[in-house]
Formats: sequence, structure tokens, C-alpha cells
Amino acid sequence: MMKHAALLIALVFALPAMGEQDAAAELQRLRAENQALRQQVAELEARLKQLESKSEDLAAEKQQLEQLAGITVSGEAVETKRALIESKFDKKSQRTVVRSKPEKLAITHGSRADHWFSVAYSFPGETQAGPPEKLTAFIQTTGSGGVYNATTPLVLDLGGEEPMTLTPASYSSIHKRSSTGATASTRKDNETLIYELTWEQARVLARSLEVTGTLGHARLKITSDIQADIKALYQRGELAADTAAE
Repeated sequence: MMKHAALLIALVFALPAMGEQDAAAELQRLRAENQALRQQVAELEARLKQLESKSEDLAAEKQQLEQLAGITVSGEAVETKRALIESKFDKKSQRTVVRSKPEKLAITHGSRADHWFSVAYSFPGETQAGPPEKLTAFIQTTGSGGVYNATTPLVLDLGGEEPMTLTPASYSSIHKRSSTGATASTRKDNETLIYELTWEQARVLARSLEVTGTLGHARLKITSDIQADIKALYQRGELAADTAAE
């Protein structure tokens, strides 16, 4: 009887202790969950700040492209001092040509001559009724000496995409020579190469972050200014087409 009484007393004193241990464990678990939730909230807030910053950057880039393209988001053409895109109607061909101003290409190897790059598209009449059929790229050189010809390929490395290989749609040159002595002279021809891209190729090129390539034996890099021109021209073509479709 005494043994049973002692066991009962021991159980009575043990129950509160077991309850305290369970409460402490539950409290620790809740604290851990709370800490995990705080961490998740902090990560979400950081992600939100990144998205807000990215949104601001995209809005600024969009505004810059609109200024460069000389067109508003509603498709309205505007005149700005920063606009690098020109639009002219040719009465003879009855077509409107939209073209960027020539920008200097970065030639990293293979030529010391100046190379100028511009892009254009055209459409019949004075009002664009749909997306352009193609994008035309112009490369004009000063004093390149006749190193190019009607078959010189332009190969563009789009950084992760399959390289884009283009053959000239047209080639022309102006023969020039410069005297280097009493009888010797050096060819200093100015050359023009014209390449045509589909509008889908233009889209891929406009969205590429970095573009390098080769023109014959010369290595080149599409500068940020040229890339901005390509993006602006492509955006102008797309905005004008969307406006016409409405």
C-alpha cells in the first residue's frame, strides 16, 4: 500500500513537469516558425524591390527608345532632337523609307578603315499598313581599299543564339587612290555593302544583348549606339504596325 501511494505521489509531481516541457517545446517550435516566416518576408521584400527597380529600368529604356525612334507608344511620329530615325517619302518610288543615321562600327581586327552602319525599312505609300517585310542593313566604308566584294558575308554572333550569316544584296564602290611617292599609289576605295534581313531576324537582332561578328576578314562589334538604333527602328516598325491594325 505504501508503495502504491509513493508511486501516485511521484506521478502527481511529474505531470506538471511534463506539461512544462511540452509547452517549452511548443514555444521553441513557434519561435522557429516565426523566424522562418520573418526570413520569407524579408526575401519577398527584397525581391519586390528588385522588381520595382527592374520596372523602373524598363520604363526608362522604353522612354529612351521612343525618343530615339521618334515615335510615341500610340504610334504617333514625333520630332525630337534626340531622334536618330529619319522617315522620308520618295515620290519616284512612292515608298516611305525609315532609316537610322549612320553610326561608326567598332572594328576590332583586320581593318583600319572607318566602317559606318545603318539600318532601314520601307513601305508603300505614306502610311504604314502593317509590319515591315524586311530590314536592310548598310555598311559604308571610307578608304577600305577594295577589300570587299559582292560575295563578302556578314556573320553576326548573337551571344547564345545561332550565328546569323548574311550575303550582300548589293555591293558598290567608289575607286580612289592616294599617292605614296613619286610613282606609287595605294587604293583607298570607299565601299558600300547592303544586307537584307527578314523581320523575324530583325526581331532577334533587336533583342540581342551583345552582337559581334565578322565582315570578310575584319572582326567587328555592334556598339551600344548601333544596338539602340536597331531596337528603336524595330520598335518603330512594330508600333506603327500595331497602330495600323487597330
